[in-house]
Amino acid sequence: MFVFALEDVRYLTGFRSHLGPVTILGLAAVVLPRGGDPILCTLDVIHARTRMPWIRPENIIGRPFIRSEGGTKKWAEEIKGKIGKLAEGKIGVDLLSFGPSQ
Repeated sequence: MFVFALEDVRYLTGFRSHLGPVTILGLAAVVLPRGGDPILCTLDVIHARTRMPWIRPENIIGRPFIRSEGGTKKWAEEIKGKIGKLAEGKIGVDLLSFGPSQ
C-alpha cells in the first residue's frame, strides 16, 4: 500500500517533519509492503534516521517526486527494487491527486 497523506504517514510510522506544520503532498510517503517493514520516503531523511530508530535506516529514503513523469518513474523503480516481486501484485493507494493536465 502506498500512503501519501501526511497525517496517515504520521499515524503509521510516527514520522514528524521538522520542516514546519505545512502539509504538502510529496513531503513524505510510506510504502507498506505485504509482510515487510515500512519504507518511509521523506525530504527529511537524516532527521528521520536520527529520530526514528524503529525503522531500519535503509528503509528511510528520499521523498517521492511525483509531480513529474520522470520523477514518478525514478521513485517507482527505487521502490520496486526494495519490494521485489510484490511490485507485480495489486497496489493500494490512500490518496493521490494530480492537478489538471497541461
